[in-house]
Amino acid sequence: MVPLVTRLPGHILIVPKRPVKNFRDLEPTEIFDLSLTIKFLSDEIEKFHEGTSTTVYFQNYGKTDDGINHMYVHLIPRVKGDMKTGDEIYGILQSYDKDFIQEYNNSIGMTSKLSETKLENLTITANKYKERIQKSLALIKDKII
Repeated sequence: MVPLVTRLPGHILIVPKRPVKNFRDLEPTEIFDLSLTIKFLSDEIEKFHEGTSTTVYFQNYGKTDDGINHMYVHLIPRVKGDMKTGDEIYGILQSYDKDFIQEYNNSIGMTSKLSETKLENLTITANKYKERIQKSLALIKDKII
């Protein structure tokens, strides 16, 4: 999914189908599926954004979190020089839930409606990723069938 709040270009979230609070709560088959999804999508977004690597960050729901109440995974394609230090991204991601809720309330708030520009930009980005992923899946299908 393309998140409402991004940290760098190409930042996406992977959310397990079954909501769980922590990675360790996933069943082995769910871990396998999640791992394959991370592998496939990290390759795709890195190529799409001409990145040199991808940050994979698991966000678990902690006992004191006021944020999103299930685990998810950040995938962020990286390019040389995108941050002052390579590890800076981890500090930024630690506050993601709170930042997301603040942005959500500022963007949607009581109106329950995203601005047309924000929604249009999210839709355009999601459609570009969808097209790229469908092409890659077709190539994989051709190779294994």
